[in-house]
Amino acid sequence: MGNGCSKCCQCNEHKQYHGTLSSASSIYRRRSRGELPIENSDRFRITQTSTAVQLAVEHVQREDAGHYTLIARTKDNTVIRKDVELIVEDRSMGEDPPIFTRRLPDLSVKVGTRTRLLVEIRSSTDMKLTWYRNDRRICENDRINEVNEGNFHYLEVSPVILEDGGQWMVLAENSGGRNSCIAHLNVLVPKAYKSPEFIEELRAILTQQGTVSLECKVVGVPTPQLRWFKDSKEIKAGDIFALTANADDPTSLGTYTCEAVNCMGKSYSSSKVHVVGRGSREGSLKPADSIPNNAPPPIFTNELRNISVRIGEPIILGCQVVVLSATAGVLCLGKLPITTAEQEHDKL
Repeated sequence: MGNGCSKCCQCNEHKQYHGTLSSASSIYRRRSRGELPIENSDRFRITQTSTAVQLAVEHVQREDAGHYTLIARTKDNTVIRKDVELIVEDRSMGEDPPIFTRRLPDLSVKVGTRTRLLVEIRSSTDMKLTWYRNDRRICENDRINEVNEGNFHYLEVSPVILEDGGQWMVLAENSGGRNSCIAHLNVLVPKAYKSPEFIEELRAILTQQGTVSLECKVVGVPTPQLRWFKDSKEIKAGDIFALTANADDPTSLGTYTCEAVNCMGKSYSSSKVHVVGRGSREGSLKPADSIPNNAPPPIFTNELRNISVRIGEPIILGCQVVVLSATAGVLCLGKLPITTAEQEHDKL
């Protein structure tokens, strides 16, 4: 019997173990509840000589699988152990269902922290795992990651939220059948924690400079993380939007939304665009300090023309306008006005 080696056979086969010894010896079969000595019986037969010992197992059965240990004691009372593992393949009745060698434990976890739901499963064939929380199937997302490493399978949950509390189950299936185990996750909440709350609702304000300012006040413990949306599409750093307005429809500049999130929950606040500035009124898309509409409109005698230039080259943008009364002209880039300093820079 070699130390740490494995033997494999099929059900109803005959199996023999051989070992050498220098003195009296005993054979034990190791189980989870302890070591049980093996005695001669109708299926187990131990043969011993002065220098060798043999264990023969007749008509191998499933329950014979496991670790066997040969313990030999020399004349000077030195104890020698040799181990061997018997793996039984039952092909006469098909494959065995998955076996949980490590089951889900009940857990108590602080909200906002990280936890891992770990199991160890032995399966002789390909296996499918399905996770459930409170009888609803769980799929991977930005908080929950499923990891499979050999016989170990676990869910990494970060951060833990209130909805994670309750009963968790993992279902393992293979061609031989299915097996499952269940555990309870208790989410602990500190007294000071509270979900996000908007104490001042969001206001989206279009300024005289042509930019949209988003203003709101939100509180929560831990500090909420904020995400911003325009017409249900997330706004990220570096995004640029062109605002196309309908003067008769104050809502045509879009709707902005702020999402506040922490481990205790989510909250939302939305706003249409408001226009501010001298001479403007809230809800109107007319620009501040606008020209009275009773004056004759200016006439372009030489309009702006499309041109192509290389990066770094100077550019001059010009047009000719005939006016019948005093008016103001604004040069724009796209939908945004160009300031005087920017105009002077473009003429260089």
